[in-house]
Amino acid sequence: MTDKLSSSKGVNDSEFWRLKRKIMNRGECEVTCPVKNMAQEWCYDEESQISAYEEHYREILQTRPIHDDIKDIETDINKIFTQYSRTANNDLPSKFTVKEVQDVVKKLSKNKAPGPNRVTNEMIREGGISVVKWMQNMFNNIVVQGTLPSEWKKVTIKSIYKNKGLKCDLKNQRGIFLTQTISKIFEKLVLSRIQPDLETNMSDFQNGARPQRGTADSLFIIRALINYYKYYNVPITIVFYDLEKCFDRLWLKDCMIDLFESGVKNKLWSIIYELNETCEICVKTPIGVSKGFTAKQIVKQGTVLAANICANSVDKLNNESRSGGIGAIVGNVNVPNLAFQDDIAQVNISTKTAEKQLMITESFQRAKKMKFNELKTQTMTIQNGQKNPPKLELNGTVIPKCSKYKYLGDIFNDKNSYSDLIDERVKIAKNATNEICAMIENEYMSASGVEIGIKLFKAVFIPRIFHNCETWSNIDQASLKRLDTVMLSALKRILHLPKSSVNFGVLSEVGILTAKLFVYQNKLLFLHRIVHSTNKALTDIFQWELETNCVRSWTYEVRQICEILDIQFELQDIEMVTKNQWKNEVSTKIHEYFVELIQAKKSTKTEFIKNCEMKRYLTELTATKARQCIRLRILSINSAKYQRSSYQSDTCILCDSNVEDLKHIITCKRNAYCVGEQIANELINDIYSEESNSIEKAVDTIMTITNERDRLMNSV
Repeated sequence: MTDKLSSSKGVNDSEFWRLKRKIMNRGECEVTCPVKNMAQEWCYDEESQISAYEEHYREILQTRPIHDDIKDIETDINKIFTQYSRTANNDLPSKFTVKEVQDVVKKLSKNKAPGPNRVTNEMIREGGISVVKWMQNMFNNIVVQGTLPSEWKKVTIKSIYKNKGLKCDLKNQRGIFLTQTISKIFEKLVLSRIQPDLETNMSDFQNGARPQRGTADSLFIIRALINYYKYYNVPITIVFYDLEKCFDRLWLKDCMIDLFESGVKNKLWSIIYELNETCEICVKTPIGVSKGFTAKQIVKQGTVLAANICANSVDKLNNESRSGGIGAIVGNVNVPNLAFQDDIAQVNISTKTAEKQLMITESFQRAKKMKFNELKTQTMTIQNGQKNPPKLELNGTVIPKCSKYKYLGDIFNDKNSYSDLIDERVKIAKNATNEICAMIENEYMSASGVEIGIKLFKAVFIPRIFHNCETWSNIDQASLKRLDTVMLSALKRILHLPKSSVNFGVLSEVGILTAKLFVYQNKLLFLHRIVHSTNKALTDIFQWELETNCVRSWTYEVRQICEILDIQFELQDIEMVTKNQWKNEVSTKIHEYFVELIQAKKSTKTEFIKNCEMKRYLTELTATKARQCIRLRILSINSAKYQRSSYQSDTCILCDSNVEDLKHIITCKRNAYCVGEQIANELINDIYSEESNSIEKAVDTIMTITNERDRLMNSV
C-alpha cells in the first residue's frame, strides 16, 4: 500500500484514505494465535481452531431461555406475534420505484467486503439502469410473494478482535455478518420506508441508529444533568449498564412486536422477520472457513436493519421508566434513561428513585431475555457535598462502585472534572503520533512524507483527541493547554522541528488551530445542529439553558464564544442558514481570531503570519526541502549556537554584531558564503512567498550559507 501512496504527482488520495482507515481500524485485525474452545482447552491445529470458532458462534447466537417464573410471557409473545403477522400480511406497501433503487445504488460505498457470492458494490454501480430495473422488479416481487431468495439466507461471519482482552479468548471477538450485496440494497430500501415511523414513535433518549443524531446528543444531555445538579449542590448517582451480548442474543419475535408497536405494520414487517428468521452460517477464521451451521430466530449483527431493530427494542425501557414516573429532571425535561444502542446510563437524584429504576430495569431485562453484566454494570456517585453513596443491587448482586467510567468515548469521574478524560486523550495522542511517524518514515514515502504526515495528523490525530469535544462544558484551561502541548509535540516531530520552534508559527504553516479554538469551532457547529435538531429533549434543554442563562451551562459558554468571535447569537438567523453556510462563517471568524491572537503578541518571530492555512510548498516540495523551508519561515534555526555564551546574549559567536534574526545569519561577514543586504532581503522575501520554485531556490542558497557557518562555528 505504501508504495502506491506516494508518487511523482504527490499523494494518491484514494490510497491515502485507505491508509487512514487502516490506522483508525488498527484493532480490527484477525487473530492468528492459538485459541481456547468452550471447554477452555487450547487449540493448536487448524481443524480444532476452526471448530472452536464455529462452536463459539453457535453458542452465542442462541436466544436465552426465559425465566421459569415468567414463562407465560413467552406464550403471550407468540400469540401477539401471530396476530401482528396476520395484520401485516394483509397490508401491502406501495411498490419500490426506480428512483428509490437508484438513490440507494448511488450511495453505495467503494472498497467494501463482498458477500458470499463475491458480488461487490462496484459491480452494481457499474451495471447502470438495466441492473437497477432488474433489482426493482425482483424487490417488488419479493414483497408481494413474501419469499426471499435462498442465497440471501447464506451468511459469512467474519470474526474481528475487539481490541481488548486476550486475543486467544474468543469472547473478545466480534462477529460481523457478511450478507449478499443485493440483499443489503433491499434492506436499505426497507429501512428508508420504515425510518419515518420509527422516528415518530421512539423516544428522544435513544440516539443510536437514528439520522442526524449521535453520541454527542446523549453526552450533551448527561453533562447538562450533571451541571444542573452540581449548580444546586444535589448529589446524583449514575448507573452505567452493560448488556451482555445484546446484539447476538436479541429475541427476534419480541423485537418484531416492538417494531410493530413503533408503526411498522405492513408487509415489510413480515419481510424483516423473514430476513432474520433462518440463517445458514459459515465462520471465516484466520486459518480457514468452517463447514457451517443453521441459526434460527436471531437478529443478524452488522446488517443494515440490525442496529435499528436493537435500538428500537432497547428504547422500550424508556417507555416503562416514564410510565413509572422515574427520571432526573433538567428544566422541564424528564430524562428516564440515556441510551445509544445498548449503552445505557441512568441519572438518579435519590436512593429511592435509583432502587425503583433498578426494579423496572431488572423486570425489563427478564421479559426480553436480556442480561445485564453485574460486574461490568457500575455506579458512580457525584457527591456534591454528600457522604455515604447509596448501595444498589441488580439481579441480587451489589453493583460495583467506580470513581470513573468510560461512556460513549468520554470518561466521567466522581469529581466532575476532565482530568481522567484528558489523561486518556493524551495517551491516545502519543500512540497516534507514533503510528503516523512510523508511516511517514517508510522509505516509499520519503518524497511526500510531510504532506502525508500532515494529512494523517488532520485525519487521524485530531479526530481522536477532540472526539465529542463539542459537549465539553466548563473545561478548564489547564486541560486545553495539555492538549495543545501534545498536539505541538506531535507536529514538531512529524516536521522534524526543534522543540523551541515558535508554536503559533508551526500551527499557522500547517493550518491547524489551537485546542481552545478547536473546541470553540466544534461547539458552534453543534449549536447549528441543536437548532435544527428533531430531538425535542435536546432542544428543550437548550432552550431552558438559554432562558435561565445559568453560568455553568453549555449554552452560556457558547454565547460567550459568539461574543469573543463577533458572531451574532440569534437563533432565527441560525435557523435560516444552511449547515455549510454556518460552517464557513464559523471557520472564517475562528481563523480571523487566530490571526488576531498572533498579532497581539507583537513578536518578530510571528510578524510574517497572515493566515492559518496549510501552505502550498508543504505539498509541492520534497519532504527534505519542505522541512528546511518551514524551519526558516518560522525562524526556528537555533540561534543559541551562534552566540558566545549560554546566556541570552545577542552577540554573534563569529563577530561582534547583534544576532537579531535570520538576516544576520546569512549576511555575517565572517562567513565566506555570506551575501549582501539586498540579496538577503530578496532571499527572505522568497522564503515567505507563495511560489514553490522561488522558495526552493531560496532554501538551497540559505542552507548552503548556514552549513558553512556551522562548519566555521565548529572550528572556533
